[in-house]
Amino acid sequence: MKKQLLILGTFLALAPRSDAAVITTNPSAPSEKILKSYSDDSGSKLNWNATAASGSSWRDAGQMFLATDDVSLEAITFRITSVSAGAFGASVTIKVFETGDTITALQNGTLRSTEGGTLPDASGLAADDYITFTLDTPVALTQGKYYTVMLHFDSVAANRQIGLSSGANQGAAANYWTSQTPFSSYAKGSNLTLTTYFQGTVVPEPSSVAALVCGGLVALALHGTRRRKRSPMA
Repeated sequence: MKKQLLILGTFLALAPRSDAAVITTNPSAPSEKILKSYSDDSGSKLNWNATAASGSSWRDAGQMFLATDDVSLEAITFRITSVSAGAFGASVTIKVFETGDTITALQNGTLRSTEGGTLPDASGLAADDYITFTLDTPVALTQGKYYTVMLHFDSVAANRQIGLSSGANQGAAANYWTSQTPFSSYAKGSNLTLTTYFQGTVVPEPSSVAALVCGGLVALALHGTRRRKRSPMA
């Protein structure tokens, strides 16, 4: 019985979690905790939509990037160029894929995170806004690995579409991705890079952590020594 519980616990720890992301908008681009950003707003856009159940009318959209440090990914922000009425209050899913140290198809990569969320209503979602998906559970990313964040509408509706701002392609490591068969067959686009901000915290190297711990212990020891020297003799 204990062995079965251990196996189950290990599986749950490794399996991608399905939590609730917090989705907010802001008229200004984020400026804090930026791990990587692509901010060339040249007037182009890529439509993220779900207006019909087949073909390009139901298209997931996302952006790839290369982790240059070991980081904890906490939020992702895109810029909106247009929004149609069917997107207001829609349920969406945000997925984070890891494709290793080479650029390969997402379906051949590892799904690292899955979280659901609800888009703001008409009073909180507008063209030219920056939309931020704050993950309920941050995702640990490894230096030198490629990652892609994909956005998906959970259901089809009339006029369910958001235009995501994009600019000139910023290199092979900055390609966008789409899927016209939601979450199964992905295609890499090389002509555009979505306006995207990846936000989070750089994870300190073990040596840095050890140095901080040792420094703290030394400081405590010195403090204790000084106190003993100042204490009156019995």
